[in-house]
Amino acid sequence: MEQIAIFEGLKSSFNALWQYKVRGNSIEVITPYSTTNDMFISVFITERDNEFIVSDGGWLSDGTYETMIDFNDDCYIKLYYHYESYYDIKSTIDRGGNTHYYKKTKNYRTISNIVYEVANFISAVVSCSFVQFQDIAEKQEKEFFTREANSFIESLVPKDNVKHNYSLGEHLKNIRFSSIIQYPKNKIALVSYITGSSYNYFQSSIARANLNFEIASKSQYNIFIDKKIALINDKADGFKQDKLFEYLSMLEAHTDAPNIKWSERGLLKEYI
Repeated sequence: MEQIAIFEGLKSSFNALWQYKVRGNSIEVITPYSTTNDMFISVFITERDNEFIVSDGGWLSDGTYETMIDFNDDCYIKLYYHYESYYDIKSTIDRGGNTHYYKKTKNYRTISNIVYEVANFISAVVSCSFVQFQDIAEKQEKEFFTREANSFIESLVPKDNVKHNYSLGEHLKNIRFSSIIQYPKNKIALVSYITGSSYNYFQSSIARANLNFEIASKSQYNIFIDKKIALINDKADGFKQDKLFEYLSMLEAHTDAPNIKWSERGLLKEYI
């Protein structure tokens, strides 16, 4: 009897942690699952076209969980793809540029299973993002320069016309650019930020940008690409112009504008 009482007490306490809020046509379910930064996870349930959709509501993408998915961190992204595949998570991008992660079913009885899977996916990818895979100095360098560059670009073009850390489309969702600027008639400009806390990290940043520009040029989206621009952080500790000359020349060959140094960022106005 004592063991049964313990079990019933645990079940009662766990069940009491579940909460919900009605949000228009959706229900926000606040689950008992949490992240390592002490945030409870919410999932959103919507019925549409005779299907039940369980999603994260775009919260992973918009920073609600106080972290972002770093698609440039090779170690972290392996874990991300593992959990995405394990839980069979799908994704879509809304008009505001936020990614929504979801699963759906036509069977009402399986909703609870899907809630469990989506919540565990969110918990895993958020919690893993706080593991220090990268060199601390490099991570801080990238985050600082990204914030500065994003703010500068938003001062030059309407905020609604620019998306940061964005992929070209579903077929190339792993090929992301620091900023994608939208023009009339579906034309776009691709901007890659190049930085690094050391020479090796800077070299790696150039190589990644080169590869992304080359893939974009050979993709089905090339007809929409109006400009390709590299924004070089020449204030970073890893910037060694003489040693990087050949790499930067190759990068410039893949773009439609001269490499623009951060110290001369005012020139960016002429190209975007």
